[in-house]
Amino acid sequence: MRLKRTLLALGCAASLCGAGTLGAAERAGQISAQDLAKMARVGIEVAQQLVPAFASLSSHPKVPPEGGVYKLRLYFDPGQESRVSDNFDNFDSQKTFHAFLVNVRPEDLSRVKLTIMADKPGRRDRPRSNAFGHGENVAISRKAPDNPENGNYVARLDFPGGRVEFFRRNPQATLLLQP
Repeated sequence: MRLKRTLLALGCAASLCGAGTLGAAERAGQISAQDLAKMARVGIEVAQQLVPAFASLSSHPKVPPEGGVYKLRLYFDPGQESRVSDNFDNFDSQKTFHAFLVNVRPEDLSRVKLTIMADKPGRRDRPRSNAFGHGENVAISRKAPDNPENGNYVARLDFPGGRVEFFRRNPQATLLLQP
């Protein structure tokens, strides 16, 4: 039974990365988005068990800087408690960035606050910054030297009406972190 589940998970994970047949099944109503997410998680768990080098594999990709600027597309994922971005780099020392929101309605810019969190696998994520908004400086604390981490990410989006309302009004919101 375990081998059957493993083979099914590997097949599902391969399909998610490849031909997209599961996406077609989802559109046809044969499989739900929640089931797709579960299959992806099972595929990652299987890969982590089969290949020790995958043990640090994160389900959230890391966004590299472009010319020193981090361009973080913000998104709403109902399965996440507070995460609204993919990961970006950890730092060996505290770094200060100027934060700019783009693709956000002008009337919403002053009403949204964000926090940077550390992505700590298997442990509770901790804040790396105080809450900040558009046009403000944000200090991101350094990574603890002995703690394994997958990176930093944007979380705790505070907005009147909540995250759902923010992303309904600003579906293409992006955070720029400029040194």
